Amino acid sequence: YGHVDSFIGLNRRVGDRANTWNKDSGPIESTFSVLLVKSPEGKNRGVIVNYPTHPVSLRPDNVKISPDFPGVLYRELGKSVGCPVAYMQGCCGDMIPKVFGTQTEMEEYGKKMAEEAQRALAVAKPVGGSGLDYRSERVLLTFVSPYTLDELHARYAELTQKGGEEEDWAERLLRYLEDGGDMRQSRDTMVQALRLGDLSIAILPGEVLHLTAQLIRKDFPNQNLMIAAYSNDTSTGYLPHADEFPKGGYEVATAWKYYSTLRTTPDMERAIRETSERLLQSLLDSPAGSSRSQSQAGN
Repeated sequence: YGHVDSFIGLNRRVGDRANTWNKDSGPIESTFSVLLVKSPEGKNRGVIVNYPTHPVSLRPDNVKISPDFPGVLYRELGKSVGCPVAYMQGCCGDMIPKVFGTQTEMEEYGKKMAEEAQRALAVAKPVGGSGLDYRSERVLLTFVSPYTLDELHARYAELTQKGGEEEDWAERLLRYLEDGGDMRQSRDTMVQALRLGDLSIAILPGEVLHLTAQLIRKDFPNQNLMIAAYSNDTSTGYLPHADEFPKGGYEVATAWKYYSTLRTTPDMERAIRETSERLLQSLLDSPAGSSRSQSQAGN
């Protein structure tokens, strides 16, 4: 396992997107991790690359199907390590590639990902400790309606005047409320944690933003830790931290409309994050991970 700090990602909520490596990344989750699996004979069997970036290196008007930059990463890194490559997407709800545009930029970003993976592999060390352990917990998330039926009737003309997806959303919400739909709508999702020796992996649902990953890492400062989002369930949509709600923007104010849910609340991210932290700590408190847990307690 190895990790480095990488700033090839960009926080899309802090300014206009510019097609240049020179643009400041803004606040991001910068940990770039790799996990290389070898056979007992020392042959490379597979590598997992963990970094938070939306695979959106092509212009939005390009509607062709492609593997985007992960496909380039698989090809380029796979050639050098001689084994299959997997991209484990991190908490990138607000993170995108620094360069974008045509297939040329897609290739450039994918090759940069492969270079960063090689940097992490260069400092990788054997996973210590022993044993394999696992935790899983269902979490109930509650969405809320942005309007009562009377409020929606009063604003309906305003909400539908632009047409398009906004009008479709308003029509769906109107039908839902007129049919007696509840103002609160709950659904459950899954949070998981895995421990492989002294390496832990947090496994989160939904489109989680970078701050969630930073806060989890802050609570486990001495732990080798990989964080996966978009896992098992993306129907929850975006799960922004409470600090993001006053800023508004797509991830907070708009995205949930396209997931056919009611409005996201700050409590949803907190429930996911705190559950993840509790599961990770439970793994560290288990007999095989107890020494690491005691080290953290001292901090």
